[in-house]
Amino acid sequence: MSTQIPIIEPDRKVEKTSLIGKHVLRLDGESKVTGAVEYTDDLPFEGYYAEVIRSNVPHGEIVSISTEAAESIPGVIAVVTGEDLENADWISPYVGPAFRDQPVLAIGKVRYVGEPVAAVIAERPDIAAVASTEVVVKCKKLRSVTDVVKARKEDAPLLHESGDSAAIFEDLAMVHHSEEPNVAYAYELNVGDLEKGFEEADVVFEKNYATPMVQHVHLEPFVTIASYNAAKNSFKIVTGNQTPHFVRREVARIFGIPSSKVEVEVPQMGGAFGSKTYVRIEPLVAALSRAVKAPVKLRQTSSESFDTSVRDGTQTRVKTGVTHDGVIIAQEVEVIWDSGAYADISPRKVKKAGYTAPGAYDIPNVRVISKSTYTNKPPGVAYRGFGVAQTAWAVESHIDDVAREIGMDPVELRIRNITQDGGTYNGVGIGIHGAPQCLQAVVDEVDWFGTKLEQPSKKHIKKGRGIAVTLKTTITPSTSEAIVLLDADGSVNVITGGTEIGQGIITTLAQITADGLGIGIEYVNVNTPNTNSAPFNTSTTSSRSTFHLGNAILGAVDELKEQLVEFASEDLEIEKSDIIVEDGFVKTSVGNYSISEVVASHFVGGGGTLIGKGYFSTKEGRENRYESAFWMTGATYAEVSVDTRTGKYSIDKWVNSADCGKAIDPVRCEGQILGAAVQALGHTMSEEMVFESGQQVNKSLLDYKVPAIGDVPKESKIIIVESGDPNGPHGAKGVGESNTVTVPPAIGNAIRDACGARVRELPITPDKVLRGIEEASE
Repeated sequence: MSTQIPIIEPDRKVEKTSLIGKHVLRLDGESKVTGAVEYTDDLPFEGYYAEVIRSNVPHGEIVSISTEAAESIPGVIAVVTGEDLENADWISPYVGPAFRDQPVLAIGKVRYVGEPVAAVIAERPDIAAVASTEVVVKCKKLRSVTDVVKARKEDAPLLHESGDSAAIFEDLAMVHHSEEPNVAYAYELNVGDLEKGFEEADVVFEKNYATPMVQHVHLEPFVTIASYNAAKNSFKIVTGNQTPHFVRREVARIFGIPSSKVEVEVPQMGGAFGSKTYVRIEPLVAALSRAVKAPVKLRQTSSESFDTSVRDGTQTRVKTGVTHDGVIIAQEVEVIWDSGAYADISPRKVKKAGYTAPGAYDIPNVRVISKSTYTNKPPGVAYRGFGVAQTAWAVESHIDDVAREIGMDPVELRIRNITQDGGTYNGVGIGIHGAPQCLQAVVDEVDWFGTKLEQPSKKHIKKGRGIAVTLKTTITPSTSEAIVLLDADGSVNVITGGTEIGQGIITTLAQITADGLGIGIEYVNVNTPNTNSAPFNTSTTSSRSTFHLGNAILGAVDELKEQLVEFASEDLEIEKSDIIVEDGFVKTSVGNYSISEVVASHFVGGGGTLIGKGYFSTKEGRENRYESAFWMTGATYAEVSVDTRTGKYSIDKWVNSADCGKAIDPVRCEGQILGAAVQALGHTMSEEMVFESGQQVNKSLLDYKVPAIGDVPKESKIIIVESGDPNGPHGAKGVGESNTVTVPPAIGNAIRDACGARVRELPITPDKVLRGIEEASE
């Protein structure tokens, strides 16, 4: 039996330089530890405050909204409704990155409990809060649907009659609503001959799996400040958002003004995980500011985050055809996404996550059916893992079930079918991705084939182990630009549209910049983005920042070096070929000069600034194939103990690996891998938005349990894999999502190994484990 994964070594050597591959203290670390860092809510503000009135029915026609009582309260400036915005001649009140199907405030009808219906604007937050309770919304209840199966039936209530494509992004330019009831978008991938593959298989195995809606639970709630300047017909928006340039574009569009009239400033953020992408509350706050022609601030509570953005639930069917010797020759994956009341970015999600739904395996015959479905629930948006966490829960659980069905070790089955670096995936070539290395790393670390778990002396306690592996795309196409300013004293300012959401991008970009110029990192300042000065950046999402912004910065640094060489050549009257820039010096045939000397001596008037500009863009794949700028890969090993009397279990040990291409800073890479894994513990053990009659009943952190430090396995190992991405800066690529994907199925597989209980619906709770034990014994 083969126990070693064949790995193709990349031709490109990973570059080793002075700051790359070393740990550097976070530049924002002290300000965060001391509490000095300013988030949006901490900034000085003079203006009015807003409070949102929300729907209390899942689906209904708005009959009336009574605002008189609220408007009569002293200190109330205005109450704004969706009808007000619909009748205004200064706004087009519908937004969305894929379809413009979501009103800024509900217009005509409401589609989920918690949907914004009206907003009070007042002189103080407490006045706004009290006044909001005096706004009376009357709705005629309509039939609602919260189940994706029922939503697609012919007699289901329709949430949307139609939807205009936003036509903003290249990969979403041609999306359109499906003809199937309540299906926002359907994606299908066909590779090879699926039916022939199933006919040739020795065993065909089919099962269903499910994941619930969950919330991002970022510590900083949604906070936005908007200031409308009537004289200039312009806006300044301060907000915690991962896509400031999209906010600028969308706000400009709905108000019919040039994007240059919209300034978006993003301070540091206290977490996001995809929740703060595209537009959330920014259009609403801008509309309120425009209505009263004064600055307005809206600060939502953490409970309101559950009303604003969530991760889609899924129902997934997996059917696999395999030979007796473990070769997977056919697989069909059907994923039905519970995307809530509005499409948001779900069309991209069902396409991108649908493309990698077969997992990290090279399967010759594949069919994927992936459908985004409207339901009367809060809208599903981007979330760490971007849908792959849901599909991998199904497929990686299924792979273990298939292995059991044919009597093969589950790791051996993965080894035989995993796609190789430089191999094929979904019928087309794939470059370096690192999935085999990640799997091999955890297999070797725990000596999977050489050791077996020792069972406890207590007969009712059973130990088990499980593994999962993943392969995920990054957002492609996308663009990042960077400006690097070199002052006469040798210090540097880096300006990008990348946002700091806690992941440490400020320090990573400073590291790349300092290394490129050969200067100390203490001389580098990385600005938080303001769209009036920061060049375009598609988004701080999809673990793309190190790869895309890092490449853009290297381009800007190269441009600075070219200018330094030109200045030295001109001032010293020597050939450019006799000049190089390295280690912070301009080295010439007549002597070495610090970069500050060269800049200062070239300009008059006591100073000067060189400007380097960098641009990096990736292209979209063709047809239904996905050409990812880079691939995220990782693996998880989990070891559990299950009490077969109660169904309770503990995670005793885990090993998480992820391929970062090249670790710009190994410590921060380890932090990203561990953080992703811990976040996934919540999805595995407890996190679930529970709905009754369309109403979420656990909409607070008292009832919605997220992981605590005591939930983390006492024995934990992080493995950094460095495959060296040929297109990444110094070989680096994103590392922040892989183990959010692999942890739940690894734990589920370990529980199955321990006690025979196969739980196919997250979260894995003790009662589900007990039911699984009973089913296994039948």
